[in-house]
Amino acid sequence: DEKDRPSDALGRFERMPKYDTEHVSVWKNTLTGEMTVAVRGTKMNASDLLSDIKLLFGETKTDSKELDQVLDQIEFDYPKQQYNIAGHSLGTAIIATQQPEHGDHWNNAYMYNSASSPGQNDKYETDLANDNSYEWFINHGDMVSNNLLHFMNEDTLQNHVQFGDYA
Repeated sequence: DEKDRPSDALGRFERMPKYDTEHVSVWKNTLTGEMTVAVRGTKMNASDLLSDIKLLFGETKTDSKELDQVLDQIEFDYPKQQYNIAGHSLGTAIIATQQPEHGDHWNNAYMYNSASSPGQNDKYETDLANDNSYEWFINHGDMVSNNLLHFMNEDTLQNHVQFGDYA
């Protein structure tokens, strides 16, 4: 919950509460000045679970007016500064939907255990899996991201994926 989020993390990231929403928080690296937009994954609530079900059955546009508005505001407030974006699970699907409009403003895009489903179109999965603007972090034991892993080519696997230990 927003009210439970810390004001700093790891001794070098300061939360920018102006941008806090239910799914999004923005952090500024106090050493480098870089900003990172963090998009959370699924919580056990009706809205998130409905989004997950839609993904399972093939949805590829997990639109988020919430994230779009945060990104619009950051780009207005910091017009010449790129920022990082990171998401986990459902958050990765939300990020992918915003990439066409906001991707030019991203310095790095970090996707952790990406949302993916056999119900999604193979072309969509192939294009997403091999989009070199994303850095993937995948745990082999995560069945949700295993479908996307299936569509990754050799270049992506060698240069854009970090694998976690099986769990």
